[in-house]
Amino acid sequence: MAKQLMSELYAAAPYSQPLCEKYNRPFMSCKAKNPNPAACIALGNVVTACYDSVYDQLLKHCAETYAKSAYCIDKNTVPGFDDCQKERDNLAACVKSNIKFKFTPSSTSSSSSSSSSSSSSQ
Repeated sequence: MAKQLMSELYAAAPYSQPLCEKYNRPFMSCKAKNPNPAACIALGNVVTACYDSVYDQLLKHCAETYAKSAYCIDKNTVPGFDDCQKERDNLAACVKSNIKFKFTPSSTSSSSSSSSSSSSSQ
């Protein structure tokens, strides 16, 4: 999986955050409680796989609108996010029409960061 730009992460956040939150919370809790990064690797791999599954679906089904939304965010400052409402609305319409996000951690996502499972409708 290629590294995502911060603007791509912001553009995907409305879809990744609700789906991946239940995996992200235990990971963040682990990191807060344990100074040893190795202790949280398995949880981190699941979080990464979840976010990757969202990113993959956005690229597969809504690449153009996703790219336009990310580009707008990239070209505007944080107060300028309101300038990207049209792009966010277009992405939301594409997602609603083409994607049903779903993520189920595989047995290997807890031991490697390259596993994800997702499905879409239509």
